[in-house]
Amino acid sequence: MIGFGLIFFGSILDITDNFPELDQYVIIGKTKYEEFLEQVVGYTCGFIFVAIGLFKWIPTMVALRKEEESLKKSHEELRMKIEDLRAELNELYRTIEHTKSMTQKFLLTRITIPAKGRPNVFICECQYEQDDTYDN
Repeated sequence: MIGFGLIFFGSILDITDNFPELDQYVIIGKTKYEEFLEQVVGYTCGFIFVAIGLFKWIPTMVALRKEEESLKKSHEELRMKIEDLRAELNELYRTIEHTKSMTQKFLLTRITIPAKGRPNVFICECQYEQDDTYDN
């Protein structure tokens, strides 16, 4: 920011060279002091500060680019893990539904001792047992 400000300052002083009415003023007229401020302080120091800023900015940008690539790689790994966990969860839901349906169809059979007077007839009691553990 300082570099761009100094370059702007040098440009303003350069524009004042085009107005002969300003020659009476030491700093903004066409004088050797104005030339020094314009060329050395404005342009030279301004471009030096811009160059220093670029040399500090470029390594930061390289580090940010590497960090961005690392984050993209981590994001992709996490996305793959989420897909695997989702598939596993869906498989568990299917297993639970299958277990519920099998529990509902399971017949609990109990054969009792033949009744008196009917030696060859067995009483068969059948009923459905429903497990409501997984109902929502």
